Amino acid sequence: YRSMDSIWHHFRRGPADSCPKDFSALALREHSYAGLQFPIERLEQFGRQFGPRFTNTDTYILAAYKAFLKRTGPCIIVAHSQGAVFALQCALDMPEFVQAVVALEPPISQLCLDKLSNLDPAPLPPHLFIWGDFIREKNQTWSTCMTNAEHYHERLVKRGVASKSIELPAMGIRGNSHMLQMEANNHEIAAIVRDWISNSV
Repeated sequence: YRSMDSIWHHFRRGPADSCPKDFSALALREHSYAGLQFPIERLEQFGRQFGPRFTNTDTYILAAYKAFLKRTGPCIIVAHSQGAVFALQCALDMPEFVQAVVALEPPISQLCLDKLSNLDPAPLPPHLFIWGDFIREKNQTWSTCMTNAEHYHERLVKRGVASKSIELPAMGIRGNSHMLQMEANNHEIAAIVRDWISNSV
């Protein structure tokens, strides 16, 4: 389980060590990042959704995703966070079943980068990476993940893959934490994804 302070900073609702003791709507909004798109007044309800996370089940999860892809046939995968890492792995391992990948803030590790670098020069599907706000110079964990994703994107481009990386603040879209799909402007982000898919697949 994650502590409320971890949920606060790890998911980029506010600066480290600034999570209020009082979880009133007023205190949460006053301590959060200015312009935050996440409904911070519902932080406790968000935190209650978390269950145990096991660190030794990734192999089984990836196998389940691959089995599902074989049943559904070629498709476009839109995935978030850890799920986006599994989507990227599926695209590398079975590109014939993946028409495109949309990876929302994937925590890409060095292992992912190495796997891509060591892959045979087979065709890969189009990729889109999307990143929210409050990362650069604000959150070291996500800064590292985004840097790794930038390297991953660059390596895809060198392979001739149609890959695009979007940092929302650079487009003037500000205030997004890690949970892009749960935030007030999620329709605006969904439109970016829809337009990219229409033009890339």
